[in-house]
Amino acid sequence: MTDETVTAQRLVRRFARETNLLVSGRDFSVIGTDGVAEALRALLPALGAHLGDAGVVFAPGGTPEILLDGEALPPRERAEDRVDAAGRHMPVATDRARRLRENGTVRGVRIGIAMVLEPKTAQLALLLRDAGATVAVYAHPDEIDVEVAEVLRSRGIPVDGDPSLSGAAERAAAVSFLRRGFDLLLDDGSHLIRLAHEESLAPQLRGAAEETTSGLTPLRLMEREGVLEIPVIAVNDALTKTSFDNRYGTGQSCVFAIADALDDAGIDLRDQPAVVVGYGPVGEGVAAHLRALGAQVGVSETDPVRALRAAHDGYRIGRLHDLAPGALVVSATGAPHTVDAEVLRTAAIVAVAGGVPHEIDLDA
Repeated sequence: MTDETVTAQRLVRRFARETNLLVSGRDFSVIGTDGVAEALRALLPALGAHLGDAGVVFAPGGTPEILLDGEALPPRERAEDRVDAAGRHMPVATDRARRLRENGTVRGVRIGIAMVLEPKTAQLALLLRDAGATVAVYAHPDEIDVEVAEVLRSRGIPVDGDPSLSGAAERAAAVSFLRRGFDLLLDDGSHLIRLAHEESLAPQLRGAAEETTSGLTPLRLMEREGVLEIPVIAVNDALTKTSFDNRYGTGQSCVFAIADALDDAGIDLRDQPAVVVGYGPVGEGVAAHLRALGAQVGVSETDPVRALRAAHDGYRIGRLHDLAPGALVVSATGAPHTVDAEVLRTAAIVAVAGGVPHEIDLDA
């Protein structure tokens, strides 16, 4: 990989990291004619961006500059800045919250949010509160930005969750959150929905929403077995979720995070053999972003139609055990034990985009 290509990739990843915005579908303009500028003009369309004379401006030069809406990137040092910046780039959520406030739909409704606590989640909580709901937030110890949590608390929204908790203490904190008493529960991974059933707290809920593929799988099993006690909105079934958030959002965030980590280890993605396990919407996005950053991508998929689609999208297809040796393996199945002991022995690097416990079989 040339120095110019490395710099271009790092500029794009810096934009994504500092703004938490998608690259795909966005307008970019690139100023200059040097090697970095030319590398940006090649990279951005590969990531699904549009090149033109407006939008985000990259001005590579002696001191590379990125402008958003004509201004320098928003400050990120303080959590307050990150939360407020997220709010400025959530126009649809803001508009929907305004309508909820005007028609009083959620006025007085008690809503529990159990999601990864980062700036966008904080904005969701604030928007629902401002629309008239009574809101509290819970986050798993591994999924809480403690500074963002403090911002919410300072603005009057209770936050339960502590990164120091584990085991029984973690479960007790989650149960205590549920005992606050909610009408609606917005969940990510269905952990709190299932816990409410285990603790006989489900009857207090009018309903819930679950936003992930992996979270809906156990809930559908509960429904088939007749033990799901509340209605659940399957947010992940919405095409705007599956086709866009899963493919583009998860694809970008996971692959850029992998690239950042490999930078620290002195490893370039370009020409790195990579295997994406699973070619659902998440796998499609991961594969596309890996290829855009220069990796040599193969796909392992047990569904024959999805495997055929991967082949027609230009990826090598094959068995995971055959493709894994020396490769970056990214599991996008959302299924436990996808990456077994043999893969761990032969792969060069392993990462997860699927997001369920034990997707990597570490016990093996």
